[in-house]
Amino acid sequence: MSHTPMVSVIMPVYNAHLYVESTIKSVLSQTYRDFELVIVDDGATDGSGEICDAYAKQDARIVMIHQKNGGICKARNTALQVAKGKYIAFCDHDDLYQPEYLELAVTAAEKADAELVKFSYRSEYSHSGVVTRNTDECVPEQVIRVEELVQNDYELLNKTVRVLWNGLYRHSLIESLHVRFDESIRAGMEDFTFNIQLLQKIEKIVFIPQILFIHYSRLEQSTFEKYHEGRLTDIVNVFAAESKWLAKYSVSSKIVVQHRSKYASLMTRTLCHADCPLTVSEKNAWLKRLKAADELPSKGVLKEAMKELPQKPKIAIQDILFALDWNTLLLSIWCIHTQRKNARKK
Repeated sequence: MSHTPMVSVIMPVYNAHLYVESTIKSVLSQTYRDFELVIVDDGATDGSGEICDAYAKQDARIVMIHQKNGGICKARNTALQVAKGKYIAFCDHDDLYQPEYLELAVTAAEKADAELVKFSYRSEYSHSGVVTRNTDECVPEQVIRVEELVQNDYELLNKTVRVLWNGLYRHSLIESLHVRFDESIRAGMEDFTFNIQLLQKIEKIVFIPQILFIHYSRLEQSTFEKYHEGRLTDIVNVFAAESKWLAKYSVSSKIVVQHRSKYASLMTRTLCHADCPLTVSEKNAWLKRLKAADELPSKGVLKEAMKELPQKPKIAIQDILFALDWNTLLLSIWCIHTQRKNARKK
């Protein structure tokens, strides 16, 4: 009779031969040993699959799957079909687990009988091999009900929704809701939709403050740094889904402003990308489409944005312009900011 592991770690791999060995080692070196590592070689052509095969021969905890290239969402869905663990964890092919990741996360989940554990992580940004900055995304130590989180702390909620790999998920919840990754999304934000679907049924979340994951964002490789027209539709759809979910709660004007600010930034950043071929009129239309997808009330939002001017002038100005439909001015400011930022990178 085969052993059922406590955790299934899901790792999609595609053309990452420079990094995947270190990533695999970071998972296999966990202080917690009761896990399986489900690696999906998504049609890699650079030898990444062969590196994974070599490790699979050495460690019985690795479940190795090869498939034709279908994108990260398809690879994760393939892994979910075979995963056996009580909990699911995720790891990208070029990131690193800290040694106590699984031990601390499983202990926290079991102690609180929680369906989701989230923790702090570090992001390292680099360009052409040169590290440009490090950012620690920290969360406080607490157990909190989702309703309380939604109503009182959107910044913490944003950290919860934004990414997959800073979390441990109860597998039975994913299966009972039949949640899978949207394979039509090819340029990021698939984690938003996955998390939003689950949060609608999760009662409480455990947050642990330790930095347990290192995420590497390499500018020359990052999908998010490239222009993809499909991302515009993805931003609108995810914004609509999150708005619909938040509308079920009595959220404050402050929460509404923070929610809209996040997606307005995502949309405007994409529209101001150097490779975006759209006219000013077409860009305006996308911002209007984004605003039309909102299901949250607008009462008090402009006043709340005005309050933010002394503390967060850049964010507040964006929120005010977006609320007033002054999209051309908003785009002009963002495009100037983007051009200056790109010039500093050269």
